Amino acid sequence: MEVSQIIDELEALVANAYYIPFTSKCVVDQVQVLSLIDRLRATLPSELAEAQRIKRARERILAQAEAEAENMRRLTRQQLEEAAAESEAVRLARVRAEEIVQDGERRAREMAAAALEYSSSIYARLEADLLALLDDLRRRMPVEVASIAHRS
Repeated sequence: MEVSQIIDELEALVANAYYIPFTSKCVVDQVQVLSLIDRLRATLPSELAEAQRIKRARERILAQAEAEAENMRRLTRQQLEEAAAESEAVRLARVRAEEIVQDGERRAREMAAAALEYSSSIYARLEADLLALLDDLRRRMPVEVASIAHRS
């Protein structure tokens, strides 16, 4: 902050200088002005260096903050995409599971119907065979009874 003080001293020197009548000119002490300018030149490099250091630190902090913000945006976007993909995968899995269950139920109905049809056909064939056997037995019965009666 010494630069501000030197500028204030230079301003005070000019403000308190002797004015030449009827002009806007004034008389200042050359030695004092040159001394202030020398002090200003000596002070400026260190203050400029400090300002440059602060500027670089500020730029580094801003770049770091921007990189962190971008990283957070990327991570959030990735998490959202993963959640969306996961929910889509879950939805697709549920749809597929429902299809599998429906297919299984359809197949079970078809198998039950086929089993019923098969068992009905077996029953009908068995019944027909038994009726035929019974008819055959009835036809043979009088003959066999008569042959047995003749033997005794």
